[in-house]
Amino acid sequence: MISAECVTETSVSKITVCENRKSATINNHERVVHRRVQVDGCVINDRETLCADWVIERDALSVVIELKGRDVEHAAKQVIATSELWKSERRYEKICGLIVARQYPRSSSSIQLKQQQYSRRFSGPLHIVTGNYAFDIENLLSFRGPHRR
Repeated sequence: MISAECVTETSVSKITVCENRKSATINNHERVVHRRVQVDGCVINDRETLCADWVIERDALSVVIELKGRDVEHAAKQVIATSELWKSERRYEKICGLIVARQYPRSSSSIQLKQQQYSRRFSGPLHIVTGNYAFDIENLLSFRGPHRR
């Protein structure tokens, strides 16, 4: 069960989460209610349990967000662990992962393997980007990429 103190409901036009100069923004053009859940440091308080930083929820759609410097492989493990928690809590119908990193090797087979594992396990994509962008939640849930129009 996720504590209410870890969840903030908002209907602003741009929902932003940030940490260590990294940020991700979810566009909310219709201004519908979204839930911003702080996972690391609130839902999960101990330092030993792997977890992502945030989850943004709208209805039964969830975006698991990890804001990371360079260790993208570790970030993928954190996103997977948080997605497993959301799966066990039955908190979504569709889910995806988003890692915002400073840099990462695009041709890394281990990262590609993590993306494949994520899509098989959760039927959703795991995106990795290297900039602080604004995204539409529908695009994040698509395998075609977070920036498609």
